[in-house]
Amino acid sequence: MNPGTGNRNYGFLGWQVQRRLSQLATIGAEVFYTTPDQVGGDANLASTSDWSSISPNITISCLAGRGIVGDTILQGYAAYQLTL
Repeated sequence: MNPGTGNRNYGFLGWQVQRRLSQLATIGAEVFYTTPDQVGGDANLASTSDWSSISPNITISCLAGRGIVGDTILQGYAAYQLTL
């Protein structure tokens, strides 16, 4: 749900590939697409790349990329995962 004047519900589709380089390192790439989230808005298509590492139980992922269609802004995030 995307409440608010002029907003609309939207779809999201993404695909990711990863390759493990070693026990401590993985690289990957992702492409994702969203339909317009506002009336009269544009769809977005973006690609990103990521790097994950640390140990078999701890992963820190850093991801950055840029939009290809629609909003062509730089996007990024960092994530921490602990596997018990």
